Amino acid sequence: MHVRYHLAVTLACLVAAAPSAQDGTPDPTPPEAYYPLDVGNEWVYVANYHTAYREVVVGDTVVSGVSYAVVARTSIAGEDWGHMDTTRFFVRIDPETSHVVFLQEGAEVTDGCPLTADFPDGTEGSRPVYCGTVEATLTGGPDQYIEPGLIFSEILDAFVATAKSFHFPDGTGVEYAAGIGRVARYWTDPTHGLVEERIVYSRVGGVETGLTSRPDPTDPAAYYPLAVGTERESLRGNAGTLVHTRRVVTRDTTIGGVSYAVERTFVVTGQGVPEWGDGLTRFLRYDEATTAVNQRLPDGSERAVTCPFGTPFWVVVQCPGFPAVAAGSAGDGSVTVAGESVPTAAVKGFWGLDPIADTGGPAPYAAGLGELAISDFGPCGGPPICFDEITYLRLVDPDGTVREYGARYPVVANERPGAGALAVAAFPNPSAGPLTVAVDSPAAANITLEAFDALGRRVWLETAVLDVGRERVDIDASRWAPGLYVIRALADGSAVTTIAVRR
Repeated sequence: MHVRYHLAVTLACLVAAAPSAQDGTPDPTPPEAYYPLDVGNEWVYVANYHTAYREVVVGDTVVSGVSYAVVARTSIAGEDWGHMDTTRFFVRIDPETSHVVFLQEGAEVTDGCPLTADFPDGTEGSRPVYCGTVEATLTGGPDQYIEPGLIFSEILDAFVATAKSFHFPDGTGVEYAAGIGRVARYWTDPTHGLVEERIVYSRVGGVETGLTSRPDPTDPAAYYPLAVGTERESLRGNAGTLVHTRRVVTRDTTIGGVSYAVERTFVVTGQGVPEWGDGLTRFLRYDEATTAVNQRLPDGSERAVTCPFGTPFWVVVQCPGFPAVAAGSAGDGSVTVAGESVPTAAVKGFWGLDPIADTGGPAPYAAGLGELAISDFGPCGGPPICFDEITYLRLVDPDGTVREYGARYPVVANERPGAGALAVAAFPNPSAGPLTVAVDSPAAANITLEAFDALGRRVWLETAVLDVGRERVDIDASRWAPGLYVIRALADGSAVTTIAVRR
C-alpha cells in the first residue's frame, strides 16, 4: 500500500484515544455514518498536484476473525499518465473506539481520531481533541458546506452535511461528512510537500452528490471531423504577436491495414507574411474503443491527442497528460464561428483540475464543427491582450456537401514546399470563378495536371512543359459543380496533390 494513500500511515503510532481537552456539543451521529462502507459506495477525489482518484467499495472480507470492507483505489490520472495504478486496502470502523482502522501488512493502524467526538459548542468555531496522544483541532457541526476540490464548484451539486474535521499541528488532517464519507485529507509528500485531496463526487447508498454525470447522446466522432477537405484557420494573439494557423485534412491513407486521415498544419507568424510556413503532417484516426482521436507516431505506435469524446458530461476523465472534467451539454443550440452563429447539437470541453496549472479555459468542441476557439489563455487576462478566434472553417458532410464559415487568410499559396520539391496549389480557394493552379518544379519538366471530383471522376487534364520555379496555369472551371476537387501534378514519377473547393 502506497504511503500517501492513508493519513493513518504517518500516524501509525497513535492507536489510543485520550479524553477530549474540553467539553463541546454532543454529536448524536453514528460513527459509521461518517465513513459508509457498504459495497458499491464510490468516491472521486482530486489533489492539488494535477491528480485524480476513484475509490469503490468492492467487497467484504474477514481477516483473523475481523470483518473489513475492501476498497479499490484507482488513479484516474497523474504525472505518470498512462499507468492506471489500482490498490486495494482493508478498512473498518472500530465500534469500541469509533476510529477508522486500516489493515496494513497484518497490523491495524489508525489516526486515532474518534468520530464520536463532540462538536465545538455554539460559541467556538473549533476545539481541541486528542487523536491518540496528539492534540488535534476539531471543527464541524450540522449543515456544513463541504468545499469541493474544483475551481469551478458552481457546477457541482452542493455537498451539505453534518461534518467533522481533524487538523494536526504539522498541517496534516482528515475530514468526514455523515452520509457521504471521507471528504478531504491532507498529508506531507516528499515530492509535492503538503498535499490536499478533496472530494468531487460520491455515490453512497445509491444517492449521488457532487459532480453528477449527465448522458451525452452525441456521436463522439462528430466532435472532431476528419473528412478530406476539412479545414480550420485560426488567429491567435498574445502581447502583440499574431499567429495564424491553418489545419487541413488533405487525404486519407492506409498504413499497416489501419486507415488514417492526413492532416497538414501551416503557420503564418506576424503580419504581412505572403506565404504559409513549412507544414507539419499528422496521421490521425478516430478510435471507436476509446472515443479519442489518435495520432500515429514514427515508430508505428499511437497516442491519444484528444480527451475521450464519448465521456458523459460532468465526470472526471483521463486526458492526454492530465485529468479533466468533461463539461458541456447537448441539445439544440448554436456557437459563434468566424463571426457567424452556427447551429450545433452539443458542445463539450475538458477542464483541467489544477487551479495553478490550468490558467485558462481550454478549447471546447462542437458536434459537427470540431474544435472551437480558446475562451481565454495564459496569464495576460483575455481579450484584447490575448485572444484566439476561428477565422475560417470548411466542413465536408458525408454526402459531399461543403459548409464554409468566414474567409480564408489572404496568402499567395496554400503552403510553401521545401527546397527542391514538386508542389501544387490552387487559388483562390474556395472559388466560384476562375481557378489558378500554381506548380513549383525543381527542374524543367513535362508536367501532367489533373483534377478529380469527390467521386473520383477526372474533370480536367492538361500537359505542359514548365521551367524551374513557380508556374501558373489558369483553369476554366465554370462547368464544375460546387463541391470538393483534388488537383494532382505528376512529373518524373513524382505526384503531389492539393484540395480545391468550388462554391
